[in-house]
Amino acid sequence: MRAWIEHWKKLTLFEQGLTNMMIAWVVLFGSGIVIFWFYPEEIVRNMGGFASNFFDMSRFEELPAPAERFWSALALSLMVTLTFLSAIVAYDVRKYIHLTLPILVSKGASTFFFLYFYFADRKSFAYLGGAFLSDGPIFLGTLVVYLVALKQQRKVMNI
Repeated sequence: MRAWIEHWKKLTLFEQGLTNMMIAWVVLFGSGIVIFWFYPEEIVRNMGGFASNFFDMSRFEELPAPAERFWSALALSLMVTLTFLSAIVAYDVRKYIHLTLPILVSKGASTFFFLYFYFADRKSFAYLGGAFLSDGPIFLGTLVVYLVALKQQRKVMNI
């Protein structure tokens, strides 16, 4: 642990920020594993219930809860992969910063598809919530910190 703390102190401000962000993503995505494992139907069902506290939900359509576990298996595998990638980047951001890219691709793609399906499938708050309350902010926040950390890293390494 002491060696990791000494390593962390040598990082640039944004490398430290990216490390902290990846630790937060380990917790967030790891929690997603538990939620997707034990409560897969409730995720879709409760998106509208949560949003009704803040929005007039009469203009949104409900998404049907999945009747099978096919999509849950895919969501779980993605959460495991994202958790693993985040943990590796957090362990040594200088060595593994490039592994932030698959996280960005995943979150950028899901944000795009949430918006696409909102317009092409049905006007469901679950799609907007995925784009603007979940994956979109994760994508944008990670992208900004990653780009600045990468720039600082190249400056430190004289690349």
